[in-house]
Amino acid sequence: MSFSRSVPKAFGKVTGYYKGFRDSIFHQDYRSAFLMEYFVYIIYSESSDRYYVGQCQDISERIKRHNTGRSKYTKIAIDWKVKYTEKFGSRSEAMIREKDIKRKKSRKYIEFLVKENEA
Repeated sequence: MSFSRSVPKAFGKVTGYYKGFRDSIFHQDYRSAFLMEYFVYIIYSESSDRYYVGQCQDISERIKRHNTGRSKYTKIAIDWKVKYTEKFGSRSEAMIREKDIKRKKSRKYIEFLVKENEA
């Protein structure tokens, strides 16, 4: 498949220059500078005795949102602490892992992950 086919028709025909740029070493370095890390995290509130599983790019900013009541599902408490994190190279990978953990619907599994992380 050529590059010009992957561009929507609204943008018109793409010249060979862009196709060459896409494959250049410079472009690869340029893309890697903007690749972000994504995290799956488990937080725990002692006051509500609950765990919460989520994914984000910036854990510290996300915890601030949880602890200031700006998150719908965690506004019941303001003492959330990070107990577990996993790092991923893409958001889709992080979302798959988050769903995998949530799909188990098991507090024991979450506590197992937290315990393994502490060891």
